[in-house]
Amino acid sequence: MHLHDLAPYAHFYRENRFLSKLCKVARLIGRVAVEQFFVLYYLLKEGSLSIKDKVILIAALGYFISPIDLIPDFLLPIIGFSDDLAVVGIVLQLLRRHITPEIKSLAASRTKMLFA
Repeated sequence: MHLHDLAPYAHFYRENRFLSKLCKVARLIGRVAVEQFFVLYYLLKEGSLSIKDKVILIAALGYFISPIDLIPDFLLPIIGFSDDLAVVGIVLQLLRRHITPEIKSLAASRTKMLFA
């Protein structure tokens, strides 16, 4: 999968749907993955990204909540989320220069609250 393949998934992104799904699957995908998703979420909310980077980020979050993806989440949940986690990893690497200590702190705090 290439980043340009993600673009159609951008229309799936809605903040409430993203947060709802992340809370629903948090224990299944684990604390580290949840924190990575929250880093992307807060990076989007921070608002300093270029339009191109925002589209990539929104598409990655949309891919996560999309009912249609490369490996369906419902088949084997742990394996089903592996493609979502790969996309998150790629986008985190691509946008790492924009990730501030404040974004990391917000993501860590939100993750801690979710797993409390």
